[in-house]
Amino acid sequence: MSDPKEYARNYYQKNKEKIKRRALNYQKQNRERTNAKNRKWRADNPERSAQIARGVYERRKDSLKEYRIDYKLQNWEKMRCKSAVANRVRAGILKKPDFCSRCGKTGCRIVAHHEDYSKPNDVVWVCCSCHKLLHLRLVEGKDHGGGF
Repeated sequence: MSDPKEYARNYYQKNKEKIKRRALNYQKQNRERTNAKNRKWRADNPERSAQIARGVYERRKDSLKEYRIDYKLQNWEKMRCKSAVANRVRAGILKKPDFCSRCGKTGCRIVAHHEDYSKPNDVVWVCCSCHKLLHLRLVEGKDHGGGF
């Protein structure tokens, strides 16, 4: 086995799990560096990046569709509230502000947050950052300060 490419191919096949584990550990330990490298590659190679993304979507399309259906069935109350708010905003009944009601930030995406899904009209308009913190507080039962 004098061919280096064949040797490398065989080595990878024999040690595939070990190599993948090592790569994942590196990515976890160097997340910022890996993310920056990936962002740069995507910026330098937009066509190839889009082609890869399309391929991943095509391969996972059926499982994603099943996941969405399951999610909607399991979270029907959440979906009902989301639809109700979207319909009211579209009809002009509910006014979506252009600032976060928690931190006052403007010029960013503002989303509707429901503290209680049984009350679809009870909405707090927050930026994505505050929305994430609100859900962290709800999930973890923690108070993150800042008026939350």
